[in-house]
Amino acid sequence: MAALFPTCQHPQWCDDQYDPAETDRVQRALWAHQNPADCGSARYLVLDSAWNKAAGLGSSLHMHMYFLALALTSDRILVPADDLRWTYATPGLCGPDQGASMSVSDDAGTRAGTPANLHSRYLDCYFLPTTRCRLDAAAQRSAPQATSLHEPHKVVHLRAYHSVLNTTFCELTVQSSAPGLVEFQERPPSWWYAQLTKFVVRPTEHTLRDLVWPLQQAAFFTSQGRLPHPLAAIFIRAGDKGSESPLRSVDEHFAALAPLARQLNVRDVYVGSDSAARLAEAVERYSHAYRLHYINWQRPGDGLTMPAVRAAAGTAHIADLTRLALADLAITAQADVLVGTLSSNWLRLADELRRAGGKSRVPVATPEGRLYYSLCEETGPGGEVGSVQHMERVTKIVQSWRPV
Repeated sequence: MAALFPTCQHPQWCDDQYDPAETDRVQRALWAHQNPADCGSARYLVLDSAWNKAAGLGSSLHMHMYFLALALTSDRILVPADDLRWTYATPGLCGPDQGASMSVSDDAGTRAGTPANLHSRYLDCYFLPTTRCRLDAAAQRSAPQATSLHEPHKVVHLRAYHSVLNTTFCELTVQSSAPGLVEFQERPPSWWYAQLTKFVVRPTEHTLRDLVWPLQQAAFFTSQGRLPHPLAAIFIRAGDKGSESPLRSVDEHFAALAPLARQLNVRDVYVGSDSAARLAEAVERYSHAYRLHYINWQRPGDGLTMPAVRAAAGTAHIADLTRLALADLAITAQADVLVGTLSSNWLRLADELRRAGGKSRVPVATPEGRLYYSLCEETGPGGEVGSVQHMERVTKIVQSWRPV
């Protein structure tokens, strides 16, 4: 798994906030919180079908991280409902069940261990389990719906999550009294998001070996699957994403990259998109300027739409799209420069995975014309890509480090 999201290998890229030893301690503390010795003594936040509404794979993973933050802040364990079926969990792609029991409790319908076939219906299909505590169906049915993070009930549902998400994304403060985590309460939200995303997105060996690496190797024409550096990754939204925010053109994405590419001597660019038309346009227009890399995999012509996802749930088509998305995420999270729109949960997910590995002193550029070093931390006034202040900032950063 270390080969997918490696720790920062070049000191020039690294930030002291993401020390590998500290991150390891945080990950172990998150595991301990989600997996107490006695599942029966814990309080629970139950994640059910509201989370599985029509959403892209990146968005659903990112929201899972958000819900884990809410559970942690309210001193609860986040668990999936017994009947939860994640749209992107496809039995034909799932590896062996990773949910061996850790402990057993007879209290209040709680138990440890993964129920039969749950791993083929939930994140456990591709990622290591976030918890092995479970609630039986009777305990879940009797639980009230959450209207506050601090409900007195032992078990609450998080069906209407918008009722408890009353802060903007970058302002959610994560506070925990859990052992091993209380010392980090003053860390900024961006630090917590990176740590929680790393905990949620821990791919199994099967996911890496059988689903991700073959496509990564094909995209970069190497049997070892090693990526060139410096590497920029561009993700171009399409399909019905325009209902969330204006879709940006291929040219706008490459215009955002251009000043950084000149400063950092970037020649290799990975292009990701769920639209075959956008990808083809990028290849036609920019292959002369960069060494473009992409996964030659079937995509919808005009991009992914959520009605199409719902209609195709459980089919080979969803399996293909999921495998493409997992490989795309793996590559993007290893890039040295990211380019994408601010409205994309996918971009935020990749940025958080990269920063959790310590690679946080590299830029994120947007076709909206902004520059970030974390998507919750803008460079400040004059951050517009191409502005004098922006170029001075980038030049200063480049003078202090060079990708090797």
